[in-house]
Amino acid sequence: MELTSWLPRHLARILPSEIGQMTVDESQLDCLNCVQGDAKCCTFWPFIPNFEVHRVLQEFEGKERLSILSQTLPIGIVAPHAFQAKHRETSHRAGLRCPYLSDEGRCRIWKIRPAECATYFCRSQAGEQGMQFWREVNQLTHFIEFGLAQQWMIEAGYRWSEVATNLEFIVLDQGEKPNAAKVPRWAHHADSIEVYFERAWQWAEELSREDVSKLLGASHERLLAKVKSVHALTSWAMSPTGKE
Repeated sequence: MELTSWLPRHLARILPSEIGQMTVDESQLDCLNCVQGDAKCCTFWPFIPNFEVHRVLQEFEGKERLSILSQTLPIGIVAPHAFQAKHRETSHRAGLRCPYLSDEGRCRIWKIRPAECATYFCRSQAGEQGMQFWREVNQLTHFIEFGLAQQWMIEAGYRWSEVATNLEFIVLDQGEKPNAAKVPRWAHHADSIEVYFERAWQWAEELSREDVSKLLGASHERLLAKVKSVHALTSWAMSPTGKE
């Protein structure tokens, strides 16, 4: 299987072909029957970049939709301070649950899940080399999501200082307590939040692979090169059926 078959569309379509077509085989892994229980590894609240919020909202209605909207910032959907703080306390994670996980333990946004979900593997058929590969893919796809989310904010009229404030809110420093004064406010789109997210999605849909490369620059290229070099060391690349 190709790497793109393991990723949601918003990531798969903008990866360079030499990355997306890498051979990856985790077919023996069975997340649905995970031994960790119905919550599986989904004990965290993933960041959803602004350009994918529109599609997430389409999966929900009523009170659930309003609840999701209440957690949005211009940068995207962000976990509340209280959840972030509790998640850092490993002894309490058993009581935490991803808000997008159904009562039956299935992901309700699987086709549009973000990078931190799509690239997280607790083990790999390719052993430690496979795990290292997924860590590098995680770094790359995180960079893409955060980079494009920031770029959209600038396109939509926000200042870089406002972008920085949003980024600070996503992950609190260890031990930091929630501070209402730090919460970024909707400076330009408070009365049209859903329109803002729909425009973000439309903007991202029009980006080509070349556009993404230009927007994200040298750091993007270095991360791509790292993924390629690590993949070359895996059993997938060395297999007779591999494409490398």
